[in-house]
Amino acid sequence: MNYEMMTYVIMSIAKVEGLLMIIPAIVSLFYKEYETSLSIAIIAVAFLLIGIIFKVKKPKKIDIFIKDGILIVGLAWIVFSVIGSLPFYFTGTIPHFIDAYFETVS
Repeated sequence: MNYEMMTYVIMSIAKVEGLLMIIPAIVSLFYKEYETSLSIAIIAVAFLLIGIIFKVKKPKKIDIFIKDGILIVGLAWIVFSVIGSLPFYFTGTIPHFIDAYFETVS
């Protein structure tokens, strides 16, 4: 298994989700929900930076095999769900992380 390439792809996905989370931060600013906007923006910037930091070093081997692809898809689904549930949890909209995670997955 090519763990370097899998990490590279997962962090690329985290970076994309960080970029996409800027949109709800801007929308919440438009509706004057400043605390929500700040929470979403912090999470977006954090995952954007994490994605950029992990993407700086390119993997030596870029081969992805079937089991690597399956693991990437599963982990990407989990990573997207966890990152997507953080705004619900940190803004207090959904007070329990498991409930926020369930809401995001559903």
